[in-house]
Amino acid sequence: MGIGQGWSERGPACQRLVGVVTLAAVLAGCSAAASPSANGTLAPAVSPASTPIATANPDPVPSLAIGSPPEIERAEELAHENRFEEAIAAFTTIIEASPDSRAAFEGRGCARVKADIDVEAGLADLDRALELGADGERVHRCRAFALQLLGDLEGALAEAERAVELGPDAPQAHATLGNILDMLGRGEEALAAYDRAIELDPDSVDAAYAFHNRGVARHGADDETGALADYNRAIELNPEYAEPYVSRGYSELWAGDCVAALADAEKAIELKPRLATAYGARALCRADGGDLDGGWEDANTAIELGRTDYFSFYVRGLIAAEKGDRTSAKLDFEKAIDLAASVEQIARVGELAEEYGISLE
Repeated sequence: MGIGQGWSERGPACQRLVGVVTLAAVLAGCSAAASPSANGTLAPAVSPASTPIATANPDPVPSLAIGSPPEIERAEELAHENRFEEAIAAFTTIIEASPDSRAAFEGRGCARVKADIDVEAGLADLDRALELGADGERVHRCRAFALQLLGDLEGALAEAERAVELGPDAPQAHATLGNILDMLGRGEEALAAYDRAIELDPDSVDAAYAFHNRGVARHGADDETGALADYNRAIELNPEYAEPYVSRGYSELWAGDCVAALADAEKAIELKPRLATAYGARALCRADGGDLDGGWEDANTAIELGRTDYFSFYVRGLIAAEKGDRTSAKLDFEKAIDLAASVEQIARVGELAEEYGISLE
């Protein structure tokens, strides 16, 4: 069947998400589980199974390490080009030949963390770099990113603050700090950190990360106009950066423009085929346009890629219910309740189940 009379009567998917979950929660990482942060949104509790943070994290891998040996320089170049598997392999070769190369451990750790290729191993690499004498802004910034992905937000905050202390003029350090503060519910401080990052570097490709993160924070502060301006600026600075398309798509969903949201979700998936949050957005867009089977497929893909949080099961349950699969919908709604971060989220699932005549345990 198409969109279905029932779905139409209950309202578009995009409208039915209002009050269910914040954009910061949707973009807070593709975690295998989730825990409430200080402001009631979801923060990642463990490392995602396979998908990079969708979220909206500043790039922890800088451009070429000036003055490094040629092998290190080439590996750094690969990481900067987002060719992470090649970069990790190159760093590994260097470590095998030079087991005490702190630059190689730092580079491999940052590459692993950014690519979400075994975050725990990346953190171990960064710890080894510290043992070997590394103590610059970058190693602490990458450790902050790793701890954030692993759900240790307080530890991540301490590392981000250390990065800012060591690199007060490093824009990515301030952007990383802002991201963690936002996840901790300290929105005003997060916005100040993003503002500082943008002030230090307003026009480079790397500034796209700060603009995107500030957009998410502005959305959380109900400044949708400012958020959309930041997403647009991030895309303008770096059209190959997938995450702002996802964030803009979710904002468009919230505003009821599922056509524009679908276009942004499709673009994000084209740029980063394993970006779980993009599949969640496209799932809703497809279902809202009548393609329930396509929406179901995308909802499954998001979960398979590691996005096993409240929002993902809520969305898949919603589509299953509309498809008439009450058994699957019941299981997903109950899973969503288990992962809910607030009484309001639990209540919303209950209301939705009742709309479809589904009795929950």
